[in-house]
Amino acid sequence: MYWVESNLDQIEVARLNGSFRRTLVAGDMESPRAIALDPRDGLLFWSDWDNMAPRIERCSLAGLDRTVVVRVDHVTDGAWPNGITLDYDARRIYWIDARSDSIHAAKYDGTDHHEIMRNHEMLSHPFAITLYENYIYWTDWRTNSVVRANKWTGGDVSVIQRTLTQPFDIQILHASRQPHDGSNPCGENNGGCSHLCLLHTNKT
Repeated sequence: MYWVESNLDQIEVARLNGSFRRTLVAGDMESPRAIALDPRDGLLFWSDWDNMAPRIERCSLAGLDRTVVVRVDHVTDGAWPNGITLDYDARRIYWIDARSDSIHAAKYDGTDHHEIMRNHEMLSHPFAITLYENYIYWTDWRTNSVVRANKWTGGDVSVIQRTLTQPFDIQILHASRQPHDGSNPCGENNGGCSHLCLLHTNKT
């Protein structure tokens, strides 16, 4: 399992039982927020609210090949890249910006950046985001709701659920959101590793 250690501004990893905990990514990180993983491609993405350089970065699941995917422009894109989610089939990353009240998407390498929607009445303070088939789903703090929209156009907006308090994270539990096609070097005998088996571009 992977998680953000916000007090230390780093990303950590461990086995599901918590053993063999180690720091995966640290340094040059001011306010890491959300993370998303693609186990097929061996990639880890995260958002950072860094006041001077808000951005989305990625590295391998082994913590190697760290690179900036998207630099968030303060004027056009906002400055609070919050929740992120992945479209595994299209190999695109979607993220929410809580300052500009907008939703964006780009390819895994940061190209083909596209603004999905902005300043919609149901996108007034978005927090988390997920995806299923042709729709994106997000939580909104100001309207206390879970909302969905078309992932390409931002149209067909509808409220899925009203909540009594501010909704935080959101996840879709479905086989399509658990990609496992293709061989996984860690899938058999822990990849021959004695402790953690971490993927680096489909290699251990």
